[in-house]
Amino acid sequence: MQEHLKSRCPDRLVPCHDGGEKVKAKDLHHHEHEECSHRPMVCHWCTMTVKAKDLDEHQAKTCEHRVVPCDQCGCGVEHRDLPTHRTTQCSDRDVSCEKCKGKVKAKDLHRHQTDQCHFRSVQCVWCADPMLEKDVETHKKDQCGHRIVPCPLCACGYEFRDLEPHKQQCPSRKLPCPNCSQPGLKASELPEHLRSACPKRNLPCPLCSRDMQADKVENHQKE
Repeated sequence: MQEHLKSRCPDRLVPCHDGGEKVKAKDLHHHEHEECSHRPMVCHWCTMTVKAKDLDEHQAKTCEHRVVPCDQCGCGVEHRDLPTHRTTQCSDRDVSCEKCKGKVKAKDLHRHQTDQCHFRSVQCVWCADPMLEKDVETHKKDQCGHRIVPCPLCACGYEFRDLEPHKQQCPSRKLPCPNCSQPGLKASELPEHLRSACPKRNLPCPLCSRDMQADKVENHQKE
């Protein structure tokens, strides 16, 4: 009987191999594999073995494979990958534009370099010459051959590249009379001057119809 009670009775109390708790012999296997808080359990994230009672805390606070939110973008990342994520993967990390050296969010870098960066390459909308965006206004104001400038003679607007050829033909350019050499006549006024005002124009004598210079008609009539 003593031997039965000591080593064979299924209802005898025996210590759990993990926690030392006394349980019936018939329940020992189930206790050690299903109930004991000290039984070893494997974390299914990192495969580390921890006590059953510590598994929840391990997975919540210490497991390197637990998912935590990135403090920059809020995305869930494994704890062990968080430093790399912050510096090389996070869409909200600060990065430098290689063109202007300014700081922008990684997620905004393409749009910044395409549409906003003052050092991006663009074309003048008038002449199509390539340049940096920061130089466009100066180019359009002072350099572009297609910019509109006023003619200093007639004040009409012309493309800068056409200004010099225009000035050679401008109706307001000053010309001397080819007959009397009177200076400062507008090109547009020269035909009328030659027709009705130039003293060297040909004019018929109203008496004899002889052609002569206009400034000689009066003396001719007195002769």
